[in-house]
Amino acid sequence: MDGDYPTATKPRCGMILLKYERTHSFRCSHCNRDKVSKKIAILQKDPTQLICNACYGSIIAKKEI
Repeated sequence: MDGDYPTATKPRCGMILLKYERTHSFRCSHCNRDKVSKKIAILQKDPTQLICNACYGSIIAKKEI
């Protein structure tokens, strides 16, 4: 995202959490809300699907129970 290179976490539940230095605006593919955050999750199968940190945490929590 425009010259801001993220650090990535290990994949969990088919998603990778990216941590950027600056905030970025995007629409979450899961909750369909506009978000501004330094943390954005992507699907391993489809990296164009952006997921907010809140939805990422919720998905992880549901799948790890």
